[in-house]
Amino acid sequence: MKQFRSFIIKEFRHIFRDRWTMLILLFLPILMLTLFGFAITTEVKNARVAIFAPTRDAAVDAIEGRFAANEYFILVEEPSDPDQLEGAFRRGEISLVVVFSDDFHAGMARTGDAQILL
Repeated sequence: MKQFRSFIIKEFRHIFRDRWTMLILLFLPILMLTLFGFAITTEVKNARVAIFAPTRDAAVDAIEGRFAANEYFILVEEPSDPDQLEGAFRRGEISLVVVFSDDFHAGMARTGDAQILL
């Protein structure tokens, strides 16, 4: 234990003696924390969204209006055919599709069993 303590003391003396080592040990982590704190974010913005609804109704229109008003999503297109969705994904035109079940509003009103697929 005495050897380990003397080794630590020696290393601290060496670190405090050299300016560049002190700069790297103290300044660089602070700089990196500051830069990465402002530069790296996990917030999703400008996600390109397509909405597919086999039957258009009031509930689908209300949800579509929410997507259009939201700053995090860009409403790209409303495909009329589900086969168009795969091609749009492959071309990189969209990153998310919201697919509503048939008669979404009627299903919500009657049984509460309407489905949304993302």
